[in-house]
Amino acid sequence: MTPQRLDSSGNVGIGTTSPQYRLTIRESLSGTAAVKISSSSGAPLLLDADNTGSTFGMIQLFRSGVLKSYIGFDAIGNVSILNSGASPLISLADSGNVGIGTTSPQTKLEVTNTSSGATADQLYLTNLASATSTASRLTFRTSEILGSSTSTAAITGILTQNWTTGKGDLAFSTLRSGALTEAMRITDTGNVGIGTTTPGSLLSVNSTGNVYFGGGLTVSGATTLQRGAVKSIQGADVIQLFGGTTEVIDARSTGVFIGAGDPLNKLDVNGGVAIGTYAGVNTAPSNGLIVSGNVGIGTTTPGTKLEIVNNSSGSTIDQLYLTNFQGATSTASRLSFRAADISGVGTTTGALTSILTQNWTTGKGDLAFSTLRSGSLTEAMRIDSSGKVGINC
Repeated sequence: MTPQRLDSSGNVGIGTTSPQYRLTIRESLSGTAAVKISSSSGAPLLLDADNTGSTFGMIQLFRSGVLKSYIGFDAIGNVSILNSGASPLISLADSGNVGIGTTSPQTKLEVTNTSSGATADQLYLTNLASATSTASRLTFRTSEILGSSTSTAAITGILTQNWTTGKGDLAFSTLRSGALTEAMRITDTGNVGIGTTTPGSLLSVNSTGNVYFGGGLTVSGATTLQRGAVKSIQGADVIQLFGGTTEVIDARSTGVFIGAGDPLNKLDVNGGVAIGTYAGVNTAPSNGLIVSGNVGIGTTTPGTKLEIVNNSSGSTIDQLYLTNFQGATSTASRLSFRAADISGVGTTTGALTSILTQNWTTGKGDLAFSTLRSGSLTEAMRIDSSGKVGINC
């Protein structure tokens, strides 16, 4: 070994005859330490830099005479490892925060990169086992009431295929009943499963709970919900509601059909309809209508069970047709008046009947007035086509 040497510039060399610095130590034996510093009390080594630059390179690391990195601190006391170009690799702030790629970490760990217009990996969580279902997990923890750390949530990357081209899922877990339980999964195909680990659609929800859309839902393709179904038809403004396999409602831009069929009007109903307090209580007649309130035709404020309103100033206009489409002589249309008898059964107490008396050339008709007599409806008066009035004739 070369003995100690002090050159003319005041540099000291140990193991070298050409010291370049105030103290240069060179050990030529492989595997042997060049310097050992120890102390039984206090710090074994003190480094103090008096310069005021932004970064003080207290220790410079060389390989084969080439500068590779610095270990130092800045003006506010952050300890950093920098590359040969003085760019930060790792920084330990005086607050205890650790920065990778930054000298001013704002959180316990901050990883910074500069890859303008591109995506760069910032962190790898690696499990080097290659078997299927091998996973790497990012876990979030906090202290429970007893002070012990507990995992509250996790994001797990799962290897699902490790041959040919690999495949992987991303699972999101939360703390449930004291154990981490998977709540949602994104598969390698991009399908999202909530309550299922094997979603077969872009979004699969498998639960007994509800799905809420606060801002509305837009569906551009055909959609089917199993077990009772709401179905939309792709390319058409149509929504169909099924009870089992039976169509219940068909709604589209032209109208709504209740029952099985396509709407031809704003509202089509195949079957009886009950409106008002009758709905869900009373059964409407087949293909009929029952209404518990007043009905207005031409008015929004009907004052009776049925009110028909028209505006034909200075002229007479038909308000109501009672039609019998049979064309034979004596065909008639009748307006009957009814009341409940003592047993509560409805009975006809009077009637106004229009009778076709001639159906060729120019038609003729009579108007007959009938009353309830001895339990049967009996004609009491008639006005014939010539204007003559007959009473009990």
